[in-house]
Amino acid sequence: DVWKMWYLNCEKIENINNHPEPFYNVKYATSVNGIDWIRQNEVCIDFDFGNIDAIGRPCVYKEDGIYKMLHSNRKVINYRVDKNASYSIGYSESKDGINWRRLDDKVGICKSDEGWDSIMIEYCTTYKYNGVRYLIYNGNGFGASGFGYAIQIEN
Repeated sequence: DVWKMWYLNCEKIENINNHPEPFYNVKYATSVNGIDWIRQNEVCIDFDFGNIDAIGRPCVYKEDGIYKMLHSNRKVINYRVDKNASYSIGYSESKDGINWRRLDDKVGICKSDEGWDSIMIEYCTTYKYNGVRYLIYNGNGFGASGFGYAIQIEN
């Protein structure tokens, strides 16, 4: 009976190397009608300076009674060109949709060694079709190099 939304929030902007750089986190809101939203400033997944400076594009689904979130993670310095600082896809889980546990090592996808998604993978969405989970995501240059899909293989 309640709509739930996880949204990107720009917490602050710092001028780094003469460029304004945003720091993002993910917050949570609810609605009874899908139009009027109650936001209580609840941070679900926050950035941590130095390791991950921005968490973006949350994609939440509920599976087996657990909320699961795919999100884009990046550092703030050189993320446009440095593979190690650039966007990657992260993963988190929650029992209530508000308190999340980061499990990025379980995301199941990483940047390619070379090619269109070797520097960045980000801004994903997921869906299930005929029992198979698909992931659609952008590649290098925030998707300028293209977008692709991956299929989850069950262990």
